Amino acid sequence: MGNVKRRVEGAIEEVAGKIKKGVGKAIGSEPLEHRGRADEIEGRERQENAKALERAKGALQQAAGRVERRVGRAIGNPRIEGEGAGREVEGRARKRASEADTAPFNKE
Repeated sequence: MGNVKRRVEGAIEEVAGKIKKGVGKAIGSEPLEHRGRADEIEGRERQENAKALERAKGALQQAAGRVERRVGRAIGNPRIEGEGAGREVEGRARKRASEADTAPFNKE
């Protein structure tokens, strides 16, 4: 399962939990309200876990690109150096994208 799918599922779970919590509060059902709060927290955690995994993948991609770039430079191969630089930039962008809070449902 991709990280985007994990984040979307987490956002859906969070929204469903908020709804459940609101309904429980409206009808005076503490168990429903508590379950809704638990679902809300679980959904938020699922989103955070997906973002952390994406940051780790980005860091690994960035490091591999840096190594490839340096090897290319050391052996005098501009193609390898360029490919490594490209991977390094892609990894950095991947990390930054996962650090940005793009999920619309995380606002309290």
